[in-house]
Amino acid sequence: MLKRRVFPFLAKAGVLTATVSAFFLGSSLAFAQQTSPITVSTNSGTTLYVDGIEPEKLPAGVGAGAQVCAPAPRVYKSEGERFIFQEWSDGTTDKCIVPTKPGAYRAIYAHEVLVVLKSAAPGVQRSMWAPFAEPVKLEVPSVVQQSDDSRFRFDGWTDGETLFERTNQIAPVKPTTLEAKWIHEYQITVQAPDGADIKGSGWYPEGSSLLLRAPDTIPGATNQERLKFVNWENATLRGAVLQNPQSLQAALKIDGPYLIRANYDQQYLVEANSAVGTLKRDWIKDGSDVILEAPPIADVVPEQDRLVFKRWDGMDGGLTSPKITGKVDKPISVTAVYERQVMLKINAPHGSAGEGWQKVGTVAPVSVPSTFSEMFLLNSTFTGFGGYPQGQSSIQVLVNEPTTLTALYRTEPNLPVLVLVLLLPLLAVIVYLMGTRGGFDALGERVQRLRHSVRARRKSNAPAAETAPLEVTAKLPTRNGTHLPLPIGDELH
Repeated sequence: MLKRRVFPFLAKAGVLTATVSAFFLGSSLAFAQQTSPITVSTNSGTTLYVDGIEPEKLPAGVGAGAQVCAPAPRVYKSEGERFIFQEWSDGTTDKCIVPTKPGAYRAIYAHEVLVVLKSAAPGVQRSMWAPFAEPVKLEVPSVVQQSDDSRFRFDGWTDGETLFERTNQIAPVKPTTLEAKWIHEYQITVQAPDGADIKGSGWYPEGSSLLLRAPDTIPGATNQERLKFVNWENATLRGAVLQNPQSLQAALKIDGPYLIRANYDQQYLVEANSAVGTLKRDWIKDGSDVILEAPPIADVVPEQDRLVFKRWDGMDGGLTSPKITGKVDKPISVTAVYERQVMLKINAPHGSAGEGWQKVGTVAPVSVPSTFSEMFLLNSTFTGFGGYPQGQSSIQVLVNEPTTLTALYRTEPNLPVLVLVLLLPLLAVIVYLMGTRGGFDALGERVQRLRHSVRARRKSNAPAAETAPLEVTAKLPTRNGTHLPLPIGDELH
């Protein structure tokens, strides 16, 4: 208990003793400052220590042989401002001096302020201590590469003498923070077939929009080959915001590096022509199916002049069908070959041979019946064709245009048939009578009555003076004792 009570007392007594000593020492120092020819000071706002005691104010007078010390090599007034001891005014670089000669001794400090350079570009941001109020040169690169397809391009400063040049200068009088401003750019690569001449590859600021333009077609190795635009395609893993990718003009929002590809289809010209006009002329995608069809028959003048399909020229294989199909892997140019045909007509009342469609330039054989019997009693006899030798019912006709031939006939009685027709009834009667007994006698009597009737008519029609009796004696021939009939009208004397 005694130690606990004595030691606090001794501690308080020590403090009191030190305080009293400091009081008397300070009084002596103050008195010496007023009377001593030696003064000490500093060019900074920091203090000095004289024999370990900080004077109330500076400059301060000290006695000869007193030790004067700078507090530290670096004295921070704040986080962004500091003083760095350099030397004493007499050239001494030691932190502590013991002046013996009268005069003014000044502690020289370098005043520095903190300059902070902020930057979004990697490797550029830094801080530095700069001499107070002295110009400081700042310089940054024009471009800072972040990666192969990402970079920062210098845009300006927030403070300094040259705000828009990458080399700047500033004289700080206080802690200063300035920023180098950058534009973040991404590389956009636009791919297209050779000859497309599509502009667009390059570096673009983040957040901007790129307008992509592509030609609709690109000429090929020949005038029958070309490339046809299909769409725009993002070829990177990252999804791109593409507006109207099917259009020749598309907009791309720049929010990262992209590889954009303009897609084209290989096309070939397919042409099919004919004498009647163009059947097909179109650009067809490589590998697509195509159908070429020509009309089998094309009328020039209905029922008179026409074209008849024969084959396709321009393709291997001798295609003879008017409709062909296949895959397109090269340009196609074919012609439908037609044969011109004209109508050969024959106007013949009794039929003909050789009428119909004939190839132009051919010689067609034509024939008609030379005679034709009509109703057994009349005969039609061929007389000729107009413009051709008379009487020739078979001719050769050169057909160069629609032709109509008319067969001419002359109608006359068919004498043999007519006689036969007239004699048939008489022969039938004769045959009948020959098969009947007494038939000839009855016939003779009938003839006699007929003759008497004829004479009676003549008498009634003739004058009386000139009328004379006419006697007719019919002498009938006999065959095997039987009388034969005579033709009517014959007179026997």
